[in-house]
Amino acid sequence: MERQRRAVSLVLLLLVPTLLAGSIASTPDIQQQVEPSAWPDGGAAYDNMQQLANFGYRRIDTTANENGRDWIVTELEAMGYEVERQPFTSDECSNCENIVVTINGTLENNWMVAGAHHDAICYSPPPVPGITYPGCTSSGAYDDGTGSGALLELARVFMEWNITPTHTWKLGWWDYEEWQGSG
Repeated sequence: MERQRRAVSLVLLLLVPTLLAGSIASTPDIQQQVEPSAWPDGGAAYDNMQQLANFGYRRIDTTANENGRDWIVTELEAMGYEVERQPFTSDECSNCENIVVTINGTLENNWMVAGAHHDAICYSPPPVPGITYPGCTSSGAYDDGTGSGALLELARVFMEWNITPTHTWKLGWWDYEEWQGSG
């Protein structure tokens, strides 16, 4: 478990400064860099991943998937975000939904996008299109509960920073990714 926490922490420590550096470095009107008041917490990202995994196998069109995405929305709204829900359908999915929050920057039309998917699937390599492996009970903890948990932690930190970034940020939690629909 400690190894898993360290892995999530490492991902956050590498991802966030890299994305922020790109956002800051590409803007010539920045006069000075200010140390953020909070940094992402790998333990919180791990806890988010565990909470999402607790909903069970989040295959599209299941109660577990719907409950998982509703939990993500509830967490984001509790942080103070206005959440955009993007429902859609496909031949395989009658109840899919992407979740997006926008953090407005000074450059409204210059976006940074960070995303993860909240659905899950079971398969034995190589994956076979159309096969869903009905006996599977995977919770999708690592694919992509880790990404969804880390993205929630990034959203929390952005809210705590209480700054207007240079670039507009879009944080997205995609549905239907495991079926190669990529939300």
